Amino acid sequence: MTICRRLVTAALLAAGLMSAPMAAAGQPAGAPAATAERPILVLDQVRSGLIPSKLMPAIQPLKTLEEVEALLRANDLAYRRGIALIDSRSAPAELVKLIAGLPPGEVFVLPDGGGATFNRVVRAVSPQEAARIAQPPPARPRTPAT
Repeated sequence: MTICRRLVTAALLAAGLMSAPMAAAGQPAGAPAATAERPILVLDQVRSGLIPSKLMPAIQPLKTLEEVEALLRANDLAYRRGIALIDSRSAPAELVKLIAGLPPGEVFVLPDGGGATFNRVVRAVSPQEAARIAQPPPARPRTPAT
């Protein structure tokens, strides 16, 4: 097992996505065997624009993405909620270490330009499933307005 793979295994254990017996076998919960080779983490994510420094103390105690959204809405700040993917083999080692140290379901924050990205690990998937998640839905044909 490589160091990177051990860190990812620790991250999956911390996120509750892998049990100890599965870790010994190299198998994340509910994911195909290919996931153990190159786990992709699916994140529930809230991306915000610039956050005024006066709000930083209010952000610190928040535990869920819904609480983050409520704070951003209450302060009339722009944000987007969506899904993001982290490829454990190409992610920075510091990020994998950060995720590995979190309790299951814990929200973690990353700087994003002048704003912030609030994240929560949802599950681990195979590269094939990640490719399906990353594909945009097919475009719907436009119908003329009547």
